[in-house]
Amino acid sequence: MTKTAHDLTQLSLSLLPLEDLQAYLQLKQGFVAGDESAYDTLHVAGIPSGNIAISIEGDRHTVSNSLKLGDREASEYLTVDDGGKIITSFEKIRSTYTKEMTDIRDEFYQLKSDLTRQGIVANVDSYKGFHDTFNKHDVIYNQDPVCEIEAFLSTSKIRTTQDLSNDVFIGDYLVIKNVAENIDGGHVCRVTDVENETFTFMPSYPGDTDISNVEVVKSLGTYYKGSFAFASKDENVPSNEVNHSTVDDDQYVKNMNIVGNGTGVAYSFKLGMQAFSGVEDKTAGYLCDLKLRGTVVNEAKLDESQTLTAYVIHERDRANFKNVEQAQEDNLIVAQSQPLVVSSRRNSHVFPFTFRDGDQYPVVRSHDDNLIPVRYCLVVVTENPNGKDFPTECAIAFNTLYRQEGAVEADLQTNNSMYRFHEVAYNSNDSSTTIDIDFQGKELYYSFGTREIVENTIVPFQNGLYTVSRKLPDCMKASYARVTLRVHREGMFEVSAAEADTHIKAGDLFAIAKEQGAGGSYDLYSTNGIGLNAVNSGHVIVGGKLIKGVANGIDQVVAESAVEIESRADVLNIDNYVVRLVAIKHTFNEDTATYETEKRVAAELAPSCVVRDRIRKDDTVSDRIIFEGVFEDEDGEPILFDEYELQIAWKSPYSSNVLLDEESKEHLYGAISHINLTLDATI
Repeated sequence: MTKTAHDLTQLSLSLLPLEDLQAYLQLKQGFVAGDESAYDTLHVAGIPSGNIAISIEGDRHTVSNSLKLGDREASEYLTVDDGGKIITSFEKIRSTYTKEMTDIRDEFYQLKSDLTRQGIVANVDSYKGFHDTFNKHDVIYNQDPVCEIEAFLSTSKIRTTQDLSNDVFIGDYLVIKNVAENIDGGHVCRVTDVENETFTFMPSYPGDTDISNVEVVKSLGTYYKGSFAFASKDENVPSNEVNHSTVDDDQYVKNMNIVGNGTGVAYSFKLGMQAFSGVEDKTAGYLCDLKLRGTVVNEAKLDESQTLTAYVIHERDRANFKNVEQAQEDNLIVAQSQPLVVSSRRNSHVFPFTFRDGDQYPVVRSHDDNLIPVRYCLVVVTENPNGKDFPTECAIAFNTLYRQEGAVEADLQTNNSMYRFHEVAYNSNDSSTTIDIDFQGKELYYSFGTREIVENTIVPFQNGLYTVSRKLPDCMKASYARVTLRVHREGMFEVSAAEADTHIKAGDLFAIAKEQGAGGSYDLYSTNGIGLNAVNSGHVIVGGKLIKGVANGIDQVVAESAVEIESRADVLNIDNYVVRLVAIKHTFNEDTATYETEKRVAAELAPSCVVRDRIRKDDTVSDRIIFEGVFEDEDGEPILFDEYELQIAWKSPYSSNVLLDEESKEHLYGAISHINLTLDATI
């Protein structure tokens, strides 16, 4: 039967053996599939498939990039290893450069400080550092009160009258000082919290909380003997030795007779430096007495109450001295003697005056603070407290001196002048002092007695604080700070000469003793605790080596690590010093036109080494002690700042009884003898 078109099945893809066809075409005819890789075929565009580069997705320039990077030849780039070597080398160079520059700057600033102390160069601020010459005429440390106290909320919390956001910060050292009772100096504490107008501190304040007597400051101590001593100066006292300034070397004597109350003699003069100490560095002293040569005529007829009083005024005020009452009201009088009863001078040729008032003497000077000579005028006046008239037949004759050169009377003291004195009314146009031609060129026969002002006495404190704040000429960035100190040794101790083994292992003991030749003030007494007194894990300097040691009593130290020491090497405990540096960044508030604190970063600098003196000039002063440390913010970045504050807190290891003892206080007080700060300007 013949099949028609309707009987045939139409051929479709589903009926074809497609997999067989694909294999046939690829194997027999060399066809390539769309998803084949180079390795699935023998050639790609005529190139053997094994030589075709593999491209990353989305980049058709793989071949070009394999030969160049960023259109630069690969030879122009460094490998990670080579680049790392450069970074390492740069860091070594940077570290070496920084240390070298810091050392040079440190040495230079120390040299500058020494030259300034000697008056060779002017004492100006340093660019990236600081020094203090401890000159009482150029006080640098912070003295002003930090804030005004409104109330003590407790013994460890104070409310002030101001917002403290720019004045007091956590970690700051402060001194709470009772100005009425300056026996212990003040209470050194540390701020633990600040909130608006109040701040909390530790340790608690043990003194009187009467706010009228208490102030908050940032320094406790004073300049003393070229250092900053953690002490107060005792009241100035006169020396035991009396110096004299006298005019008695002319040959001839002529008497100036004084008759009547309110009359007397005036004489201009100058006191030389020898009147105070006989040395050039003293320009002031105490005026204690005056002796004038003379006699009393018909003294038997004088009233028992007739007196003489000596007054010293500045020569420039002579024309303003009208009478005693007016001079006292106008504060013209520099010194006033006790009244001298004239009748007591019978048969005597000396009028002795004393200027002592209780325990006090008036201060007179040879030169002022600008080293300009100071000239005075002595006025000796007759007075009668009972109001009785001076007998006309009596007189007080003062000796005057002159030199005869042939027939001419010569004036030896040409700068000094002799006057008669007679009191006049306050509003009078007349002068109370007039020149007598008979006594022109004559000198008053006098002798002033003076005593040196003794300032070398102190009252040591058990705690102390030195604070200085300095503004920089411009913002600087720093990551390192170094402070160099010389300190008072607070005792002269050494490794005991009996110490045979100088190779000290960790945990071993070595003994200390007072230095040979040191006085009894350095004896080691267990009763009063004089000794090294190192605290636990304290830093101890032994012969210029900085070690850590623990005190074992007053005369032994336990070394925390092995160290080689020398017999009789000097020993010093410096763990009682804390060096703190604060960097401050300010911003200017346009609305208030004031600078406000933007950021403060503080760092405590630890002792790192000791630089020995080849020749020690003063055995009571230590070698140079270096405190240093990294100076960076919380992110480990160098600090940008425009002001810094340096604080050095100190605590004595001795009791107040020991420190105040007259025999030991000059030896055991704490003091900074040299200070130098160097900042590293980070590159």
